[in-house]
Amino acid sequence: MMRHFIVILSVLLLSACSSQRDLARLRENRPAWAKSKPVSEAYYIGIGSASKSMDVNRYKQIARQKALSNLAEEISVNISSSSVLQQTEINDQLSEQYNSNITTSSEEELKGYEQVDSYEDELQFFVYYRLSKSLYKKIKKERIEKAIAQAKSEWKTSLAYKNEGKYRYALGASVKALDELKAHLNEPLKTNLNGREVYLANEMLSRIQVMLDNIVIIPDKTNVQVVRGSEIRSDKLSFHVKGKNGMPLKGVPVKAEFTAQTLVFDKASSNNEGRLQFRIEKVDTKSNNGIFKIFINMEDILRSSTSDLTIRKLVRQLNVPSAKMNISIEEPVFYVESSEENINQPLQEGVLKNSLLDHLRSRGFKTTGAKQSADFIVTINAHTTKGGEMSNRYSALLDFTLSVRDKEGNPVYSGNSRGIEGMNLDYKKAGLDAYEKAIRELKMNTFEEMMYSVF
Repeated sequence: MMRHFIVILSVLLLSACSSQRDLARLRENRPAWAKSKPVSEAYYIGIGSASKSMDVNRYKQIARQKALSNLAEEISVNISSSSVLQQTEINDQLSEQYNSNITTSSEEELKGYEQVDSYEDELQFFVYYRLSKSLYKKIKKERIEKAIAQAKSEWKTSLAYKNEGKYRYALGASVKALDELKAHLNEPLKTNLNGREVYLANEMLSRIQVMLDNIVIIPDKTNVQVVRGSEIRSDKLSFHVKGKNGMPLKGVPVKAEFTAQTLVFDKASSNNEGRLQFRIEKVDTKSNNGIFKIFINMEDILRSSTSDLTIRKLVRQLNVPSAKMNISIEEPVFYVESSEENINQPLQEGVLKNSLLDHLRSRGFKTTGAKQSADFIVTINAHTTKGGEMSNRYSALLDFTLSVRDKEGNPVYSGNSRGIEGMNLDYKKAGLDAYEKAIRELKMNTFEEMMYSVF
């Protein structure tokens, strides 16, 4: 048994040594450029390789793609001290992201490269590409000139919209002008603009800020009082958007924030008179105050003007016009009315009414005896009917409804409870027992449902 094991081990060792010698031989026979990447002063060089497989087209395509990536990596991306990336407070992470994007873009847009050689053996396929540095410089110059021309054209469109008072389109076109330069933001992009020598991307960004600075948002009110649980009408959350010359600006997109609660509808655009209005259906916060703020919605403009992350980051650093209102939130005042009967006889004192009033006060809410002074009117209707009789004990069944309206008469809540049973020695006492049980139902369930609807 041991002899067989030694023979097998010897065969495996001999096979491994043979494989190592074959691999060394293959490497030795490869051309010099496949062993070590050449260095050239006149050319960018890219070498790519891929393991061979049954699919010839597949491994050759992989090797070619690797060669192009290798070629693109040689084209260094230097950020000029006069570029917009250096002139703004852009973070290192974004600079790295920009370099990565440019490298990927270079792979996609490489032109003028040529295949110098290719080689394959039993294991791998190699390909050798090169690109003339002088040719690449010429192509890059042409691309920059084309980008500058397109950016100027977009900026001209932006100014035309601005002169017409269409600031939404003006801002969009100005971002598109900057977007035309996205592949060259690391360059100074020096050019003549209206008789001035400027660094174009820097100038575009600066002019977008000037355009934003020309927009003024004016709140119609600076302080608004509202009752918790009620709406803030659009005539209270009203603003005007104007230019510094006093002319109303239409179509300006804005976004709103309310520090006290999340808004359902938080976007709007100024109308032909430059007016903006928002509405909050219900103030359901526990806070006693909040700030309602609106600001130019640059995210909306960016979304429709550029998909480039670097451009978006640059524009987000700009200061946008804004305006705010202080919102004071007051506790609501409740008025409670009721119609309560026990076995077809009106109760002298409203049992459920008084219980609800006491419960409201214990929870910190205000109540009033003057209906016209209330923010919410609560109406209770309750009555008992005779039930059955058993062993000289009588039962009564109580039904009640409770509804809430705001001061304008709009319904806020409606609830009911039916068949609450009371027991006693006669029907009237059984009815009063049913009212006592209804009080517990009112406090434990109906009241919480009512508060949930109000707030």
